[in-house]
Amino acid sequence: MGNSYFSHIEKTPCAFSDLPRPAQKAFIWRAAENGGELSENIHVNIGSCNHAPCDVTEEAWGDAISKASVSCEGMFFYFFEVPTESIKSIILTNNECLSEDYSCWEDYESDYVDPTLVMHSRTDRFPVLAPLGEEEVLEDGWHRLHSYISQGHSSVPVLEF
Repeated sequence: MGNSYFSHIEKTPCAFSDLPRPAQKAFIWRAAENGGELSENIHVNIGSCNHAPCDVTEEAWGDAISKASVSCEGMFFYFFEVPTESIKSIILTNNECLSEDYSCWEDYESDYVDPTLVMHSRTDRFPVLAPLGEEEVLEDGWHRLHSYISQGHSSVPVLEF
């Protein structure tokens, strides 16, 4: 496994097809936004005409998940929950800009969160995305992270790949 900010958490590798559906959707959505070969292989009916994952039909998601299962064959993913206090500490400790500007999470959060923050679902939660070997702790999911924390979730779902 590559460099991980979550190496202290026990996790087991799994195939894309074995991930929970919200994790599959989060990965596909980010791939569609990023473009590239993976995006071209799985980008079906979830593109520019849709503004949010909830705008995509379940039929289109099913097709995209089937294609992604083939495109991601041989890749390993790690899906796990991180206690909220732990992920806040990991982010502040490993993000130089944040640690220089903020002495605590609450100071950072008060600058980041505004009253119009969209609250994400309490069920079927999309994970935050944390690619292995990257400099940043998270690649995607900052709004979800803050939404889950604001709603008082005890943990945050994470997808490493």
